[in-house]
Amino acid sequence: MTKMSASRSGKVSKTFLCKHLDTHTLDVDLSFDPYLRYICHRYQTLAERARVVINQPPRSLKSWTAKFYAAWYLGRHPGAEVMIITNTQRLSETFLYDVRKLLRSKWYREVFPRMRIAADRSSVSHLKTTRGGGIFAGSVEGSVAGFGADLLIIDDPNKIDEASRPDRMQLVNQKFDGEIYSRLNNKKKSIVVVVQHRLNENDLSGHLIGRGYERVALPLIAPRDKNFRLADGKVWRRRKDDILVPSSSRPTIFGSISKALGKTLRLLLDIWTSVSSRILSQWDRPS
Repeated sequence: MTKMSASRSGKVSKTFLCKHLDTHTLDVDLSFDPYLRYICHRYQTLAERARVVINQPPRSLKSWTAKFYAAWYLGRHPGAEVMIITNTQRLSETFLYDVRKLLRSKWYREVFPRMRIAADRSSVSHLKTTRGGGIFAGSVEGSVAGFGADLLIIDDPNKIDEASRPDRMQLVNQKFDGEIYSRLNNKKKSIVVVVQHRLNENDLSGHLIGRGYERVALPLIAPRDKNFRLADGKVWRRRKDDILVPSSSRPTIFGSISKALGKTLRLLLDIWTSVSSRILSQWDRPS
């Protein structure tokens, strides 16, 4: 793999993500918030055998950055196999649909001319490339037998309505340990990324962090000041109480709602911060 300079990597990640969002005409601000720059940098610097858990709150573009990474990775490695796992088959197929749309876009084909979808090997849950690679979309509820992975992306494997059920948490963890992890083509080289909003101390994120997976924790409301290094050598200092949502969403989500709910909203946010901080504090140490 050709190694890009830090500055070049940062420019590519920004352009690629913005192009990706534009391809899907999402109603988001493309001013490129620092946390998106940070996440893109972390994705683009993942090395062989990387094992990483990325924790972000809902509606913070965590799934979209994972989709962009899958497309970016396949563009650089058109012969690689990518496996996408979510908590339901429908969500996985939606994930693949969005990635496929990106792969077919004009600008993507110009950036990655070697990456082409094989016309005779494409379905709602699977696509192949003309170079022998491909993407498979599965779920923790179904079988992944018969498919391999050079890159494994797991997006929100636990369901919200099962957060208080230890048996369901354990079932997902066992599914990963026993079947999903075994599909890696090369355990010394394949990359594993788990993207999830935390639900329980024993969810898949907690299970894997306990086994030594690297963790990237960006809670909804920052519990403390912390520095994050970006691709261009700059440092993003996230201040205590900073809210992690795209810039364009801040007035809509927290401005108008705050006026309507007032003290109730503040109380709910305080409770959420207290709970999430207790879960994350054991893993998210100050830099």
